[in-house]
Amino acid sequence: MEAISLDRDERTPSVEEDPALGLDRRTKFEILGAVLLGMFLAALDQTIVGPVMPKIVGDLHGQDYYTWVTTIYLLTSTVSVPIYGKLSDLYGRKPVLMIGITLFLVGSALSGLSQDMWMLVLFRGIQGLGAGSLFPIALAVIGDLFTPAERGKYQGFFGLVFGLAFLLGPGLGGALTDAFSWHAIFYVNIPIGLIALAVIWRLLPNIRHVERVGTIDYPGVATLVLGLVPILIGFTIVRRAASANRPCGPGSSAGSCSSASSSSWSGARPNRSSRSTCSGTGRSRRRWSRSSSRPSASGR
Repeated sequence: MEAISLDRDERTPSVEEDPALGLDRRTKFEILGAVLLGMFLAALDQTIVGPVMPKIVGDLHGQDYYTWVTTIYLLTSTVSVPIYGKLSDLYGRKPVLMIGITLFLVGSALSGLSQDMWMLVLFRGIQGLGAGSLFPIALAVIGDLFTPAERGKYQGFFGLVFGLAFLLGPGLGGALTDAFSWHAIFYVNIPIGLIALAVIWRLLPNIRHVERVGTIDYPGVATLVLGLVPILIGFTIVRRAASANRPCGPGSSAGSCSSASSSSWSGARPNRSSRSTCSGTGRSRRRWSRSSSRPSASGR
């Protein structure tokens, strides 16, 4: 049987075309550690803030807006993920990743300086804009640094990062709040982020994929934003209405719905402890009256 020859372009790219080829293994692992450190910050921020929210709400007097602290973070980070991916193809992984980490650190510092609830919501949105760059570009950097046979092994470290953040976040947040204040849970991101930023700036080459370069789909970006924003805001309003155990109409605001339903629920429902005490007292009185009305054995 005659062998069939296939014409394939198996030309090895040069170092100018793929700068990752010029990196030794130690440098690759240092870059991987810095990228995972940045991902750890974004994952830790999702678990360290939740347990401390009652303290933050009490200090900033923002009971009606506490859900927006998490919602705005998820909203900005979710919407910006595909945008950062396209920008990294156009301008390179290194500058886009450094801009994302810088935005995250600026948002963390400003969140720690918040004096009211709406300031915290705004600065958490800036944090989310930075966090949106960490997840997609971290995956892209691993794809650029390692061969397809190695990528699966090193992408497994992502699960380790999220597991550590899930385990350490609540305890670390409570410890920092008890030892210092709730502001410290945002300031703790700054030294770790600066280390990751310095390593990425020093070692990571500016890898671009010229074969994927094209124009940015601005109508697609607008459609993505207009599609995701109402969904996340709607879930937030529904969750607050459900927690108040009262249906909300489409024209009512989440804050008024929650406060009105909670006040009507507390005013219309009697106290269980007092009701159980009264019923217990009535049963004991009836039991005492029946026993006293029976003739005793000595009286017979």
